[in-house]
Amino acid sequence: MGSPPPSKVLRFGLFELDLETQQLRKGGAPLRIQPQPFKVLAVLVSSAGRIVARDELRRELWGTETFVDFEQGLNYCIRQIRTILADDAQSPHYIETIPRKGYRFVATVETPAPVNPTQPLIDGPSTPSSHFRTWRGALVLSLLGVSIVSIVLSVRARSHRTLTPRDYLLVTEFSNQTGDPVFDATLRKAVSIDLSQSPFLNIVGDDNIHQTLRLMGKSPDTRVTPDIGREICQRNAIKAMLSGSLASVGNQYLLTLEVINVGSGNVLAQERVQAAAKDEILSALGKSNEKLRENLGESLSSIRQFGKPLPEATTSSLEALQLYTLGAQKRANEGELASVSFFERAIQLDPDFALAHASLGTAYLNLEQLQLSEEHEKKAMALADRVSEREKLYITAHYYLLIGQREKVAQTYETYSQLYPQDAVPQINLVNEYSILGRYDKALEHALIGLRLSPDNIQLLGAAGASYAALGRLDKARQEVTRALELSPDSTRLHLLLSNIAVAQSDAVTRNREDVALRSTPGGNLDLLYRDAALAAARGRLHESEDLYTQASQLALKLGLKDNASFALGLRSVYEAYLGQPARAKESAAAALKLSRISDTIEPVAVALAVAGDEKQSQSLIDSLAKRRPDDTSVQFVWVPMIHAIALLRHGDSDGAIHLLAVGIPYDRGNLDSMLARANALLRGKHANEAVDEFRRLVALRKGFPADPAVALAVLGLARVYSLEGDTNSARSSYRDFIELWKNADPNQPLLKQAQLEYAKLQ
Repeated sequence: MGSPPPSKVLRFGLFELDLETQQLRKGGAPLRIQPQPFKVLAVLVSSAGRIVARDELRRELWGTETFVDFEQGLNYCIRQIRTILADDAQSPHYIETIPRKGYRFVATVETPAPVNPTQPLIDGPSTPSSHFRTWRGALVLSLLGVSIVSIVLSVRARSHRTLTPRDYLLVTEFSNQTGDPVFDATLRKAVSIDLSQSPFLNIVGDDNIHQTLRLMGKSPDTRVTPDIGREICQRNAIKAMLSGSLASVGNQYLLTLEVINVGSGNVLAQERVQAAAKDEILSALGKSNEKLRENLGESLSSIRQFGKPLPEATTSSLEALQLYTLGAQKRANEGELASVSFFERAIQLDPDFALAHASLGTAYLNLEQLQLSEEHEKKAMALADRVSEREKLYITAHYYLLIGQREKVAQTYETYSQLYPQDAVPQINLVNEYSILGRYDKALEHALIGLRLSPDNIQLLGAAGASYAALGRLDKARQEVTRALELSPDSTRLHLLLSNIAVAQSDAVTRNREDVALRSTPGGNLDLLYRDAALAAARGRLHESEDLYTQASQLALKLGLKDNASFALGLRSVYEAYLGQPARAKESAAAALKLSRISDTIEPVAVALAVAGDEKQSQSLIDSLAKRRPDDTSVQFVWVPMIHAIALLRHGDSDGAIHLLAVGIPYDRGNLDSMLARANALLRGKHANEAVDEFRRLVALRKGFPADPAVALAVLGLARVYSLEGDTNSARSSYRDFIELWKNADPNQPLLKQAQLEYAKLQ
């Protein structure tokens, strides 16, 4: 017989390149890749191990015809491939750049062995390549005297044990037979973190577990014993469950781990390992997890690539891991404030505990404690090589978020989603990134992708609700948020979202109910003070707004949140300036800066001072911030141009202001103050058509942001631009809308009096 034809499927790591169907798959799941990058990848993989010159790639892909953009096109293809494979150009696992020569594919490439039609096949489903190696090894053993019956039984025993990349695995609490409380919940957390390194395994997240526990009528902090775990699996169609135990055997410890198929009860994998001492348990657990991953169907190359030793991926201190675990539980059930002390104590025990630094940094970021957040996020980034690939992506994204490189935040989460396509976490964060950019359609798209992966995820349900609201689809928004609250009735963020929707729908009953729930916790009360202060300003009630922002600042100080207290005063100064009180705006700005000079304070204070006429200080503040944060896209492209443009407008240079503000358009569709500045500049410059478009964009956001004063002021701006155009009917309608919106404004409010005079002239 002749030699078999060359394989049309090439495998490397978790990836499979099908040359016939022109498809790239990861763990059996197809990945999106454009035709040209696919062709480049096919040439490189087919030539694995040798340098492929750039000219050779040009001839292979574009032939001998002239291709003037070849260099740029090839560079684009290589970048796309590296993003999809989550490869690093500086430390490549797949594609190595050979300077001034070309590229070399450095990973091991496997091809499926051709089937000999005369050779009988063993019963059972096909198995991964690591299992074929086991089968071949068994054949060798048979030649040495092992019976063929044993070989068949071995292969059949393994065949029912494998999971697929689409299956989920629930990790339950360990049975702690040692009497030492340090192991309670800690070993489960350690196993979850360790196995989550794998792109092949999908570990059920704590959020989903807590939601299911609530549906079962149990507290979210209920211990997930094997019996409870089995019910969670059955409710969510989760295929497999891992249980474990730890026992003392003399001076040693015995760890047992078992994975079962919940539906059939079959044991999919089992490992036992001994640790000679307490401080060796995490290392022993890590080695046991590696064997489990192989037995569950993951390839050895994937395990090697995504197999950071457990003490490095977490910490070598069991006590620190215990505190980190408790902090994560507190954060999930009680919010950011409750978690901080646990993460801090974990870091005291192990200053190099990267995940604890990252979690503490995120908690401080969400609490507007930016200086503390920066300190811990930078420490986490410096320690990122100690953690697993998944955690490294998490830390890297948060670091870029901290320094303001929004494009890199999105790129990191896109890489995360490609590497772990069944993980909803990157989708949650991509929703946030697109919302910040004002791309609410894209935010909703990622929220829905995430919900297909995790239908009961409260963060995604809330994110979908917020996106629907921003798009003006309030009924859908209410539906998603209500569903999320059924799963997580104590979530302050969800109560605030539903209250905002109720404000937009003029639903006083729902708003009052949700506001009562918010006032029941310090964090919820703080959120409500911020919302109501902005809402009062948006309705022309400046005195009420000032009082509420003062209360928010005082509460933040009482909670130990100095930066947050400064931010509240910064916002107060902006709305005092907008509503015609420049002297009070300058006083509030000074009070805010006295408390803190974080970027979240400087940005609104600089706007307030610019509007109030203190150009020198406003520009000094924002230019100084720009020097401190050279990579921050929001600072460089939104805040700096806005502050300088407001000054130009005061001097009558509307065209100069418009030119400055144009640079922010790709970044500021989620920044309503910047949009308002641009719309006002267009109005002043008598660019009526463009001004109408910009004001309409803002007014269209009334349903999603009913408490934002910039939206209310845009209604007045739209009336003025219609009047400029000579569209009297539209101008009257918009003036009436604004006057109705401000019907309960402060007496003698200067902006309202001016609007009433302008309206009267149209009668």
